[in-house]
Amino acid sequence: MSFGDTVRVAVRSLQGNLITQDEAIETIIDAAHNLCVDCENETRNNLKLAMATLERAVEDERRGPAEVTD
Repeated sequence: MSFGDTVRVAVRSLQGNLITQDEAIETIIDAAHNLCVDCENETRNNLKLAMATLERAVEDERRGPAEVTD
């Protein structure tokens, strides 16, 4: 469920007296935290990929040009 979906469900549940205001706030805070964690994980994975690419480029540079064989 997306952050927006979670907020809509929390608001509708509050309006329908299914949850308290404190519970709605806690639900939205949890959704925001999960959103941050997802972004953090994606950023971490992108950085790992960038570092691996950089390491390969450095290794390729150290080896020099590839020899062409016929």
